[in-house]
Amino acid sequence: MNELVHTLIPWVAGAVILMLFIDVLLTIIKLVQGPSVLSRALASDLLVSSLICAVGAQMVLSRHAWSLPMLVTLALISFVGTVAVSRFVARDSDDDGAAAALERHRRQELARKNPRDADIPAWFARDRKDAP
Repeated sequence: MNELVHTLIPWVAGAVILMLFIDVLLTIIKLVQGPSVLSRALASDLLVSSLICAVGAQMVLSRHAWSLPMLVTLALISFVGTVAVSRFVARDSDDDGAAAALERHRRQELARKNPRDADIPAWFARDRKDAP
């Protein structure tokens, strides 16, 4: 059984390297072509995930764990970067700005008519009979 494992390790390692190479190549193409900021951010996140997989596969093949802090750090940086980009794009979106402006206007109207109703959510105010 042990001989079989030692015989298969180079084949599995070659397959992993080939799949990661194809993944990184397609991700770089998407990163360059991406029609929007969000698709480019997703491609860069996928690129970091591929790097994490490559380092993890190298850890398994070398049978060591000293790269584990690097994996955790890469995952954290990738997560924070993705959240930052998504918040930036969400704030920059016209659709979200229009919805926020409409909600602000609704709250101002409610506060003008009845100051105690200014904090009622829109979905609740619609169901009330005395709501505008």
